[in-house]
Amino acid sequence: HAPSEHTRTALLERSGQCWLLSNRMLGYLETANERKLQLFWLTFVLTGINIAVVLLVLLLIRSYVRQRLEIQASRDQLTGIFNRRMYQDILPIEIRNAQRQGVRLTLLIFDIDHFKKVNDTHGHRAGDAVLKKVCDVVASHMRRADYFFRIGGEEFVILALHTGADGGHNLAEK
Repeated sequence: HAPSEHTRTALLERSGQCWLLSNRMLGYLETANERKLQLFWLTFVLTGINIAVVLLVLLLIRSYVRQRLEIQASRDQLTGIFNRRMYQDILPIEIRNAQRQGVRLTLLIFDIDHFKKVNDTHGHRAGDAVLKKVCDVVASHMRRADYFFRIGGEEFVILALHTGADGGHNLAEK
């Protein structure tokens, strides 16, 4: 038997309400999914930025550590001037450059007289202070283009580029 008109109207009305309710629920779900998708992309972008920042920091740290290691490997720890290893590396290169360019070099080798007596009489701290002061004084009379090496305890070398005998003599007198 067929439903009554009243039942049919009530069913249509309830059906319409269910339809509207389900449309609203779908709208809420779509909005929630859009928000989740936006949150996902925001999280993705922020994670990418964090990774980039971490990589940049690691590169900066690596560069700093490499620079510090190069300084430690090439400089005398006490005086800060080039060490014997750098002397052995740089001298042949500069000799070849001078020969190729047809220019002169001056190599001054010197030590501190009676340095052992300073250490024995006044101690190693005093000896270290003397070494530092000698290096400061010598460096103040050199050009930036020249090299200054500590090759032993109190033994030093100056490599003066583009400098002949007269210039080398003047530098040694200073």
